[in-house]
Amino acid sequence: MTVLRFEWRRLWASRLAWGLALTLVLLCGAVFGLTTVRQAQLRHTMQAALTARQKGLAVQTAMWRELPPTVRDPAMQAAAQLQTQLTRQQRALRQRNNRAFLQARIRQAELELSPVPVALREVVGIGNLKAVVPAATQTQLRQDRACLQQGLGIEQSGSATRAPNFVVDWLTLLATPLASTIAVLLVISAWGFPQLSPQHDWMQLNLPNRWGWPVTHWLAVMGLWLLLLGLSLGVAMGLALGLGQPLIGGTAGWLTHAPGEVAPLLQLVSELGRSLVTFGCGAALMMGLVAFGAHWRRG
Repeated sequence: MTVLRFEWRRLWASRLAWGLALTLVLLCGAVFGLTTVRQAQLRHTMQAALTARQKGLAVQTAMWRELPPTVRDPAMQAAAQLQTQLTRQQRALRQRNNRAFLQARIRQAELELSPVPVALREVVGIGNLKAVVPAATQTQLRQDRACLQQGLGIEQSGSATRAPNFVVDWLTLLATPLASTIAVLLVISAWGFPQLSPQHDWMQLNLPNRWGWPVTHWLAVMGLWLLLLGLSLGVAMGLALGLGQPLIGGTAGWLTHAPGEVAPLLQLVSELGRSLVTFGCGAALMMGLVAFGAHWRRG
């Protein structure tokens, strides 16, 4: 315990912990700002996609006017229904009405997947789209129905600014190999440089065994990283609760999720564990390399 307290004091005295804490807070704020921009871009992209779909459908209906009435009339009726649902989605998107948006998108998918005569599909190009619409459409339909039933809002990873989605995305970023590697290099530097100093041999002589200091320092830096993760998660939660906005509307919960997705709380626990494991393994590897280099340097 004496060695562990010494390591803690040395980490704080190096001001490395304070620097990392400040860096994580500033980085979290920057990521939140970037995510806000991405959310606005996603909303604009959705509006543009709906407009493009409407224009394409209008071009198709203009070409169908020369078809025989037996083919033209069902096609025009189907196109009119699709246009109505696309218009409803645009209006709901502007009004941030999540329920109306989901209802219109569900109805659109049901129209696109509904069976019509094969001859109509071959001549007009619409109809039984089960053969031409990707399976993702049916998956999206199931998810939209579940979101509508539970009142969940539509969110997309990387462009969500409210809790719990932004908090999970932020921790996922910290758990990436690149982020863990940078953190390991910065934290271990407080231990690695003294390894090469003349005082290292004296410090080793005052320990019960040669591995006492590395293991104790590993425990200290793991505790430091856990504290930094807790601090950054608190900042991310504060930003998401105070400034976060839904993409369209609806609710977001830690345990509620659409079919095929994982509950945000489970994602958070998984990413937290992955971050600790990645950082811990990287720190152990770097400390081993530094210790070997110090031993080799002294012959």
